[in-house]
Amino acid sequence: MNDLEDIEPELISAWRWILANDVDDLEQPFIYELDVFGTKIVQELIDNGSNVIVNEENKDSFVQEMIAAKSFKEVKEQIENFKKGFFAVLPQDLLPIFSSGEVELLISGQSEVDVKDLIRYLNTQDLVSDRSQLVQWFKEILEAMDQSMLANLLFFITGNL
Repeated sequence: MNDLEDIEPELISAWRWILANDVDDLEQPFIYELDVFGTKIVQELIDNGSNVIVNEENKDSFVQEMIAAKSFKEVKEQIENFKKGFFAVLPQDLLPIFSSGEVELLISGQSEVDVKDLIRYLNTQDLVSDRSQLVQWFKEILEAMDQSMLANLLFFITGNL
């Protein structure tokens, strides 16, 4: 539940209420509604879920099924596409030979921003000559930035690190 709390705070609150309270009078079946581009689609959490009512004995199972639906089933296609792209870069059979840090380096590159490289490849040719002082100031600001600020700047400019 903690993994979903930032994304679905109201839903998590409802699940916690279910776990902490008597639910026998709710008449909630083992279903939920999924919004697909404005269309509500009823999803059964278990076989014949429309006919199974949540009660005190099965409410833990209901919440676990909801967590699985939100965390895995709803994003299955996106996860499969991510895996397809990931394994195109790093074949699945090679994955076990790398540590998590090495995989991060392969995907994201070096985590430290080289200020000298950044300045060397700074493209200023479209600027008119009277702005050369601005370019010099920008270079000085870059040199004064710490790694965290440089990473934030690169993320702002490029959308990735």
